Amino acid sequence: MGRARRRAAWTDFATGQAAAPKYGARATVRDGIRFASRLEADRYSELKWLQREGAVRFFLRQVPFDVAEGVRWRADFVVFWKATGGFFSDAPPFAPQVPACVTIEDTKGHLTDASRVRIKVVEGRYNLRVRILRRADVRSFLDVA
Repeated sequence: MGRARRRAAWTDFATGQAAAPKYGARATVRDGIRFASRLEADRYSELKWLQREGAVRFFLRQVPFDVAEGVRWRADFVVFWKATGGFFSDAPPFAPQVPACVTIEDTKGHLTDASRVRIKVVEGRYNLRVRILRRADVRSFLDVA
């Protein structure tokens, strides 16, 4: 699909303005990265803060999972948490730094039926749990750098 054609799909021809998103999500740019919603951008800022505080080793954004032939679902974040005790706290310094927990996270203001089905397929296919984060689960950070 050409660039002009894509733009036309999002333009209200009566007013010449871009059409409002269906579920009210507004694209947000933070640290030069474009996020599909403010909720996703806030979670990114929260994860950066948690990483700086030492709770998170690192995290990945927009990680693809194959749902079916030619169909991919992208998790907003895959978070590698630091070990806080137990087996990993007794590891010698030369041992590889293995995270104690990995979470697959997806931020959702509105969970559609299509998203719900894709997430269930990914959970079944890869034997994992996807953590759905709503606005109440994520702190709003204005400028946490």
